[in-house]
Amino acid sequence: TLRVFANDSTSSSTSLAYLFVVDRTAPAILGTERTPETVYNNDTALFSINSSDINLNTSKIFLEANFTGSWSNYTMTQESTNRFNFSVSGSTNLTNQRSIGYRFHAFDLAGNVNSSALFNFTVQNRVPTNLNITLPFNNSVLEVGNSTTFRSTATDLDNDNLTYTWLFGNGHNVTGNAGTAQNASFQ
Repeated sequence: TLRVFANDSTSSSTSLAYLFVVDRTAPAILGTERTPETVYNNDTALFSINSSDINLNTSKIFLEANFTGSWSNYTMTQESTNRFNFSVSGSTNLTNQRSIGYRFHAFDLAGNVNSSALFNFTVQNRVPTNLNITLPFNNSVLEVGNSTTFRSTATDLDNDNLTYTWLFGNGHNVTGNAGTAQNASFQ
C-alpha cells in the first residue's frame, strides 16, 4: 500500500492510499506446437502456444521466426483464454528445403517477458511423381537407323524445375531441363 499525505500551513491535511502489486513474474509459456509435423512449401503451418499470467498482455504474444530469411516478430491471435495461434503459408514463407527457426515471446502488463527455446524445422522436398513415357508408345517396334523421338512427363508437387535424363543403355545419355530432355531424339 502506498499512502500520500498533503499538509497546508494551518496543519490541515489529507491523505490517499493506493494498493498495488509489484509483478516480477514473467508469463508462463506452455504447450508449444507446430503442425503439420512435416512441412512442405505449399502447406499452411500453424504455430500454437498456451501462455498464462495473472496480468497477461494478450496483445503482446509473439512468434519470432525467419520465414523470409530475416528474423521478424508476428503477433499471435488469441483463440481462447490462454491459447494463441499464428499460421503461415505460401512458398515465399515456406521456401523448399529452407531451415526455419522460431521461438515464442509472451509479455505481461508489467513488461515481464518469457521466451521459449529456439525451435527449427526444414521445409521438406517431395520426389517428382507421375513419370510417364508418352513416346514412343509402350511395346512399339523401333527400327535401327531411324530417328525416334522420346517424350516424357512428370509432376513436381513442390513446383521445382525438373531435369530429365534418358539412359539408352548403350552409353548414349541425354540430360537437360524440361524443354530439351523432356523430348529427346535418338538414332
